[in-house]
Amino acid sequence: MRVTSVLLGVWCLLGLAASTLAGEFIPGHVYVSVEEFEVCDFGGQEAILEIDPVTGETSIFADSSDGICAASGLAFTPDSAHLRLLNAGHLFPGEEGWLGWVQEFDPTGASTIPLDASDGLQMPFGYNGLDYDEAGNFYLVNAFESTILRFPADGGPGEVFADEDDGIYGRGAIDFDPISGDLFYTGDLADVILRITPAGDASVFDLPPNSEFLQTLAFDRVGNLFVAGFGHDGPHGSEYAVYRYDNADPGTRRLLVSGFTNPCCSASFPTALTVSPDDTQLYYAVGDVFAPGGFLYSIDPNDGSWVILADFSVFTDFFVMPTGIAVYDPPVPAQCEGDANADGNVDPLDSGYVLARFGCLVGEGDADCDAADQNGDGAVDPLDVGYVLARFGECP
Repeated sequence: MRVTSVLLGVWCLLGLAASTLAGEFIPGHVYVSVEEFEVCDFGGQEAILEIDPVTGETSIFADSSDGICAASGLAFTPDSAHLRLLNAGHLFPGEEGWLGWVQEFDPTGASTIPLDASDGLQMPFGYNGLDYDEAGNFYLVNAFESTILRFPADGGPGEVFADEDDGIYGRGAIDFDPISGDLFYTGDLADVILRITPAGDASVFDLPPNSEFLQTLAFDRVGNLFVAGFGHDGPHGSEYAVYRYDNADPGTRRLLVSGFTNPCCSASFPTALTVSPDDTQLYYAVGDVFAPGGFLYSIDPNDGSWVILADFSVFTDFFVMPTGIAVYDPPVPAQCEGDANADGNVDPLDSGYVLARFGCLVGEGDADCDAADQNGDGAVDPLDVGYVLARFGECP
């Protein structure tokens, strides 16, 4: 909310972020939580940065003055109306609020706390440490207890979905396989990738070789899994690395890309990973002690080529650790009945669309023919035209 910059070789000071002025989240914008090394207990600053991946424009969406403390994972609510943030809270036992909380932001940056220690939270933390399933149930990594908690969509009390006996250990990252509905987990302390069924049955999915600290993972829309962290044994020592698993199959594991930063010691900080709404890019946030600040990378999910989208030095002259990431992807509005050509309106174009397909074979693999069967009776005929005519003007 306070600083905006553009990565064009030189950082230029601009005005307020467009989303702040408009009071709405902007589709495609990337949000990254970052913190200085000392975090809140030692006077370190923290923030949620908002980045336009097209222009590199970067702004501070929220910061320490908004009450965030030991911030990590980010995720949008299922209705896309709010951005949720994990706060581990103060690092010293006995401090008020040290057990942590979930903070929820609206598009203007105003926030509330929907979950806290009274809901069973004990230092929730993870680079991608929270997520929702298809039913809208909310999950988070409860680091101090080495558990994953599940909170029902109707707002009832939470329950333990997985624990240390299942392989959960400390902080970690979670994401759902959109095909199977299984929850995947990894963590730099757990040192493994787990697959957990909706019934809570956990099994080891994989452990890539030569990688000591797996921190973050994300699925694309068709079920390809990407896992990242640091400690990969590269030509210059420890490196950041991203692995790809086609269709969530451990047998397809390949090192997609590694490196990113200066040799040696810079590849030892938190990382956060997500996938663009159209599945064409991975967004990977990493720290770099030599930058300073750290970077947001855009990575091709097929060949591993990458570019830098943003430099986190907009936030501070001191290096920061990116600890969470999310991209705003609003739900697609439901198609109106009668909108055969899916242009957002029910009008004469739809009746023409149906007329042009009279007699085509419904259910035989022709998507256009299936769309023309507006009344769902298995045939494209005058009844479908009447169905469309009766709904003229109903779409906004």
